[in-house]
Amino acid sequence: MWDSLDTTEENTAPRPVREPRAAPKAERTRTGEREAPRARSTPRAPAPRGLPWAWIAGAAVLGVVLLGGLVWVVVAATRPATKKDETVTPKPTPVVPKPVDSKPKVIHPDDRKAATTFREHRATLIVLPEGEPLLTVKPDDPLPAGKFALIEVNFVGVEKVHANYAADTLLPNVAGLKSLARIRIQTRLDLSADQVTAMTAMPLFATLERLETATELTPKSLAELKKFKSLRDLTCRIPAADDALFVQLGDFQNLMFLTVLDLRQSDDVTEKGWRAVAKLPLVKLFFYDSRISAAAFRALTAKGAQRALMIAGGTFDAEALLELSTRPSDLSDWFWLDLRR
Repeated sequence: MWDSLDTTEENTAPRPVREPRAAPKAERTRTGEREAPRARSTPRAPAPRGLPWAWIAGAAVLGVVLLGGLVWVVVAATRPATKKDETVTPKPTPVVPKPVDSKPKVIHPDDRKAATTFREHRATLIVLPEGEPLLTVKPDDPLPAGKFALIEVNFVGVEKVHANYAADTLLPNVAGLKSLARIRIQTRLDLSADQVTAMTAMPLFATLERLETATELTPKSLAELKKFKSLRDLTCRIPAADDALFVQLGDFQNLMFLTVLDLRQSDDVTEKGWRAVAKLPLVKLFFYDSRISAAAFRALTAKGAQRALMIAGGTFDAEALLELSTRPSDLSDWFWLDLRR
């Protein structure tokens, strides 16, 4: 049976031939045109895997860089911008008045003679021994053995000196002193305008800082007192006050302490005169046994007057004190003492 089958190629049925795959249909674009079929991309090779520590190190370096940049931005933002051509002007240093130097520059041989004379009238002295610090010599204390300069003559507490003490004793003994800084005589020793003029011709003209006597204040004596180079503290009596004298007193810009004795109220002193006195750069203004009007009190306590105001004895307008409580004032201190009680 099998022999009758012809196995030659001609007698066998041909095998089906596989047709090539048809190209993908072209897609239409939105414009209606056919788009060429996209080529099939070749698959990428898988990326090699890195070591974990390398990733950690890179992240740390990146964090440090970012943190440094952030700090730089903050510092740059807070730093005040300055221009290259801008010149910084330093603030002016406030001028502080220098204290007067009481240390004498010269030791004068006449100081012992004058000191001995003043001690006979129970004066307390301040002296500067050569090469040593200042020394206070009370009436019963011995004077230094060596050379010394006489700095202060103080009669505070001495009850009385004779009427001609200034002419007979004080002026002749201070005439040759080159270091005397303070004369303090609170026993109502009067100095006339002519005696003040005589003192301007003495060496103490350049060294006297404090004159605490009942110096008569007149236009003539006031003009002479202004010539003292170092005078800062003055005690005086004003027998006749008027606006002209007070305006002249207001020009005495070296004064820091002023004590006025026995001031009597006068119609010749108006608010103009008191305003001139109020302009003095005083630390303390003291009226003793004087009459202070309401107008005077208002001018002396006006805003801007940074001083201590003291009134002892005499008369005082109490209504002015009540009025002071209703307005601002720059007084550093003030008191009123009624000596009539």
